[in-house]
Amino acid sequence: MIEKKGTPTASSKSTFPDKVDSMAKTTKLSNRQRRALAALLERSRVPCRELGLLAGQNNFAELCASLRRKLGVDAIATGSFDSLDRDGKPCKPGFYELTPQGRAQVAELMKEAI
Repeated sequence: MIEKKGTPTASSKSTFPDKVDSMAKTTKLSNRQRRALAALLERSRVPCRELGLLAGQNNFAELCASLRRKLGVDAIATGSFDSLDRDGKPCKPGFYELTPQGRAQVAELMKEAI
């Protein structure tokens, strides 16, 4: 069997930290990421566009993608809700929220950063 270079094998160890405590010591956040996480901790759900404004970044999808790369894909959930646009037509704007596991990770991470 030929193994590709850089492909994880059964014997290779994961480079991702196992515990929240070790993550807080190894995860570096930008100011924008820190502001986004503070907004997500403060509120249960943050509309996508609003999160970009609060964090100071126009590309809020990339901001959340970068946070998921650092915290894990299960840390931040997305969803949508029914609303009306400015023309009165139905629409489904999106929102981001921290999962319970993500909330615990972020709380520990922010506490370590202070």
